[in-house]
Amino acid sequence: MDNVQKCRWTVSYRRGLVAGLLLLAACGGPIETEKGEINEDSASLMRVAETTRTAGDPASAIPLYQRAAKLLPESAEPLIGLGETLNELRAYGEASEAWSRAVALAPKNVAALKGYGTALTGLNQPHLALVKFQAALALAPEPGIYNGLGVAYDMLGEASQAQASYRSGLQGAPDDLGLVNNLGLSLALSGQHAEAIALLERAVTLPGVTVRHRQNLALAYGLSGNAERAARLARLDLDEQRVRQNLGYYQVLRSMTDHAAKVAAVGSLGTPGVLAKPAETSILPRRRSAPRQADAQPKAGAPGGAVVAGAGLAAEPLITPRPPAAPITTASAPPQPLIRPASLAPVSGSIWRVQIGALSNRNGARAEWDRVRELHGDLLGPLDLRLQQTTLERGTFYRIQGGPLANLEQAQSLCATLESRDQSCLVVRP
Repeated sequence: MDNVQKCRWTVSYRRGLVAGLLLLAACGGPIETEKGEINEDSASLMRVAETTRTAGDPASAIPLYQRAAKLLPESAEPLIGLGETLNELRAYGEASEAWSRAVALAPKNVAALKGYGTALTGLNQPHLALVKFQAALALAPEPGIYNGLGVAYDMLGEASQAQASYRSGLQGAPDDLGLVNNLGLSLALSGQHAEAIALLERAVTLPGVTVRHRQNLALAYGLSGNAERAARLARLDLDEQRVRQNLGYYQVLRSMTDHAAKVAAVGSLGTPGVLAKPAETSILPRRRSAPRQADAQPKAGAPGGAVVAGAGLAAEPLITPRPPAAPITTASAPPQPLIRPASLAPVSGSIWRVQIGALSNRNGARAEWDRVRELHGDLLGPLDLRLQQTTLERGTFYRIQGGPLANLEQAQSLCATLESRDQSCLVVRP
């Protein structure tokens, strides 16, 4: 290598999971990838970053954008590429930092304002997201911006304003799957069932339709009271136990009256967890066949275990139906899961915990706990959150832990059940 400093890195990536974020921020000199060396100049870095991301490997593009941003401290372009990539990976805490810097450099850049709004929506900050979307809309009335506005308004419980935003976007893009789907779901949650079903029936005929869109249509039928049709649609993709759970869930939602509460209970696209937020990408341990005790530090480059989602609000459904996570105080309750751990009541003496991940953003860590607890309320509902701060070479992280648990056996049983549901989990000793 002579006197040339090289920063070697290899990033592994699985679709929907993030491995090795923020690995290259402090590296200098030429960068060597598996495909060869990249010259240390901003143009080369940007070209390779865009090519890598376009080829379906956004995680590997992140350190390239980060290095380009260091070389071009007065330019917003590398930060915009970084923010878009982090949004795509649902790493909204890190994305919001990139977007904040981009908007400071280019306050009238539409892509930066829109991307910032998307990240803020993902962090469950719809009021702040509205400010960014409205600023972007004043510069360029694009369909995707109207979609972002609609999601933020839905999260705030402003159904009529949300639906007006979706309709405005559809005037310029009548076949936009995200807008059609989001309007249909917003109408379904606000009780306008006939129009909602008509829109969602149309949505499942548009290019790009997925299982999620079909199940959104099942949700709309369930909310309308047509359980038979909802069940038929659900069985196209779900096993019988999940179908029964969803039917019970639809009944619970029908008994709710607050729009924001419904949105939060169902979960929204481009936003994480309880209702209207995308799950922030977390640095989680790889899924294993059996739980093990937590390591002293999170593993570098471990993949995230986040919910699968797309790059932005415009191309995704607003709400994805999920079985109820925690009991909802209403007239009826959904069927309980078949697997339950031993009693999780708080105990005295040594306290065992379980860890479900670690994030570099404290608010994001809390949001991730809320999301996972919502999904697995029958297991995590009785537990309290503890954020354990730790400082690594890559920065400060907050370990997301739940407890108390009485003993090792109880913690192992809980982790085993969570992992059977594809949720990573570690046992944390007292």
